[in-house]
Amino acid sequence: MLLNQPTHAQANRANASETARRGFTLMEMMVVVAIIIILIGISVPFVINYWNNSKIDATKAKIQNMQNAAQTYMMNNNVWPSAEQLIQADPSGRLPVLRQQDIIDSWGNPIVIDPQGGDGTRPHIYSQGPPGSGRQISNTQNN
Repeated sequence: MLLNQPTHAQANRANASETARRGFTLMEMMVVVAIIIILIGISVPFVINYWNNSKIDATKAKIQNMQNAAQTYMMNNNVWPSAEQLIQADPSGRLPVLRQQDIIDSWGNPIVIDPQGGDGTRPHIYSQGPPGSGRQISNTQNN
């Protein structure tokens, strides 16, 4: 018998060891799942914050569009409009400047035009902001 040839038992052990290492152990899978859960837990607050900021930015853009439409309406009619007047044909027969969805903020609430609440040269246009935040989003804010 040659010295370098493995016995039948040694060959079986080598095959069994090779077969056992072809897959992942339960512990390895649990570690990978735990790492994925930790990464998700870390990233979710950033994604939610990004989502909320994008809604605020979209509402600010709508408020700016309403400000422009209100100024146009004022130049044509010599009176500041309400939000509803901006989505209706004006007294001179011109088509509406904005659509219904243009006077609704990102949270489904109407954007308000307060002609008396402005700085004298333009009305105060604002949204109530995110529900429960108590934070108004306005055309007079610089943020």
